[in-house]
Amino acid sequence: MWLIEVGSGPSDFAGEAVVNLAKVLEALFGGDSRDEMRTGLHKCGYDDGIIESVFISVAVLRSKLDAAHVRLAALNGDERRQLQVFLDGVLGYFRELLAKLVGDVESGQIVLPSYEMNREDDDELAILISGLSLPLKK
Repeated sequence: MWLIEVGSGPSDFAGEAVVNLAKVLEALFGGDSRDEMRTGLHKCGYDDGIIESVFISVAVLRSKLDAAHVRLAALNGDERRQLQVFLDGVLGYFRELLAKLVGDVESGQIVLPSYEMNREDDDELAILISGLSLPLKK
């Protein structure tokens, strides 16, 4: 992920990278439930140690770092460096997971939950977007 590599210091874009990695897990395993993630990762052949130390750690970081929320945590220099080392290493696990899943889905060994975007024509988002406008500048 280029976000991890382009910052000027350790973990400049770590929060954004964590959000994106967590979204991978949510999209693959049907939501933001850590139990659903664990179940899906077990089906992919991962053991509890890797699931917890790699994938669930990413899900927990998502809820604690400032990219997904208003500045929940300010990290000191050592924490930023440790987070950067973790993110540099975690990418390999996510690449492996995605490559494995592509092969398993193609061969029919794994069926991922389907994603359906069910929205009502007049849901809150539709109402908001239909009413979006900016005041005219003077």
